[in-house]
Amino acid sequence: MPGTAATRWLLLADLACLLLLGLATRRPRVAVPATLGAGFVALNTLGMVVNDFYVGLLLFHVAVGLTAATLVRRTRWIGAAQILLTLLLGVAT
Repeated sequence: MPGTAATRWLLLADLACLLLLGLATRRPRVAVPATLGAGFVALNTLGMVVNDFYVGLLLFHVAVGLTAATLVRRTRWIGAAQILLTLLLGVAT
């Protein structure tokens, strides 16, 4: 599980992945706020479903990375980098 400082950076990487997901749609003006809102709801839902908030946060980082790696065609590597970064920081911190 990543530490608190690593979690802040991972949340910024999540934001970048969610922005790329929104920008990859036909209507980015609608999709960018929708993806950010959906990400916020997903993060809070995972925090409530899993008893420990940090485990929910870890699952959120992995879920955002998987979603970005599968749905964003041009920048698929960013989603894969998000997953790898989450796993590396989880082991290192």
